[in-house]
Amino acid sequence: LQDYYGNQVIGIAIHAGFFADPNPVEAPYLTTDFRTEKGTEIHDFFGANAYPIGMVNRVDYNSNNDHLKSYQNWGSEVVSIVTQSPKMGICINESCETISVNLLALENLNDPLKLVVTITEDHINDWQIVEGLGNIPDYEHNHVLRNVLTPALGDSIGVFETNEIKSFSFNYTLDNEWVKSNCNIVAYVLNQNTQEIVQVQEIHIE
Repeated sequence: LQDYYGNQVIGIAIHAGFFADPNPVEAPYLTTDFRTEKGTEIHDFFGANAYPIGMVNRVDYNSNNDHLKSYQNWGSEVVSIVTQSPKMGICINESCETISVNLLALENLNDPLKLVVTITEDHINDWQIVEGLGNIPDYEHNHVLRNVLTPALGDSIGVFETNEIKSFSFNYTLDNEWVKSNCNIVAYVLNQNTQEIVQVQEIHIE
């Protein structure tokens, strides 16, 4: 989907739930623990219980919990979203372990909003069990959630009038085990009432 739609699709891979437990008896070679405390909080809030599973802009959260989508359905969900006009613009800047996030409302946004700022990492080669291919020792994991700099479910940022700008800053430190040149900052704004993503942006940490 990212190859086809480019930067219109931004992904975050959250490793959480029983399928993310390291060192399982049936697969002791899966030793790396990709779980994070806040990733688990997001996982538990949205009730994932089968894997792989995902959300596309978290749509349908208030529709009988239909927000959890099988990966076979992600493409059709993206098709229905990518042509929509954006409601907000996000600009991210990073310098000296400080992140600035500037938000510009492109229309009146009268529902209360929340901001989430995360760090993800790409190009992590490690074991993975792939359906139909078996156990792969050097699978490339991408978009792996490493940290959430805000509360897991977001910082409240209120409502916006058209052309209103709000700015926020965050300090961060990368874990020594993460490769800086593979890390990204992903910021997204969500509707507090519906949990739906309003806008998302990603930059690569230089």
